[in-house]
Amino acid sequence: MLVTKEKASDFINNNKPIMEQRPHKYYQYMLTRAVQTGIIPEATLHRFFQITEGGDADLFLAIYATTQESEQKKNTDGFEDKYIAGEIPQIGGSPTQFMGSAVFKEGQMIDIIDGEETRLAQMLDRTLEMESYLATIPDPKMPEFRISYNYSQKKEPAIKMNYHRDKPTEIDVDIFFQVEVIAIPSLIKYSQNKGDQQALEEAIIQRLEKKTNELITKTQEKYQSDPFYWSLYIRKHFKDIKEYEKADWHKKIYPNAKINVTYHMDKLEFGKMIDDSNLNEVRD
Repeated sequence: MLVTKEKASDFINNNKPIMEQRPHKYYQYMLTRAVQTGIIPEATLHRFFQITEGGDADLFLAIYATTQESEQKKNTDGFEDKYIAGEIPQIGGSPTQFMGSAVFKEGQMIDIIDGEETRLAQMLDRTLEMESYLATIPDPKMPEFRISYNYSQKKEPAIKMNYHRDKPTEIDVDIFFQVEVIAIPSLIKYSQNKGDQQALEEAIIQRLEKKTNELITKTQEKYQSDPFYWSLYIRKHFKDIKEYEKADWHKKIYPNAKINVTYHMDKLEFGKMIDDSNLNEVRD
């Protein structure tokens, strides 16, 4: 399920792939890779009806796309996923862009979230397979540089929900992930210093938890529902659908819940290079 900024006919007609002559293959490759990297959601029609008709439903995320360049682009601070379709800097090629999600609540579109928020939403959803993706983070020791790394989740998040009828429900989420460092432009030898490795690990975890908490606050206060499909884990506390709907996941349980998300880094790798390049030796 794909939502476009312009009319669907204009979106299709404006698409001019340079390398691929078969339109269906072009869309297939673009969508498959974008879903794998998390910048767009896995949005099938079956999932849309499953969530929307689920009774006191969660939020559904549809793919957001456009061929129209936005006139005003927000400040992304250099992060590669802080865009929605139409905002991505581009020179030449097809104008078609896939990035971010259209947010649906009870079958109606209410907002658009960017690629980073889409990634976080999928990382918290146990019904989806979150594959590896590339990301960057400011270098903890030299913030003017960015360290690029590959993020991957080898197992599902652990979600524990303590429902209370007379006080806020408690939701605890533990996410286990691995990181492979791809590039360190500052040339600081993180791979050879345990203290620096600890600082890098803490920086990655702190950023993930900060951005996740910001997204959760946004969904609680602005949307009053979640895009993580967490209602699945509260339903077992009710004897039937009527009792569940009366408890009101949208207006009472989720907006007032106390949510704690903790990231655990299982592994930090630096690839096969033991030492960084010495620029003085490669320059004439």
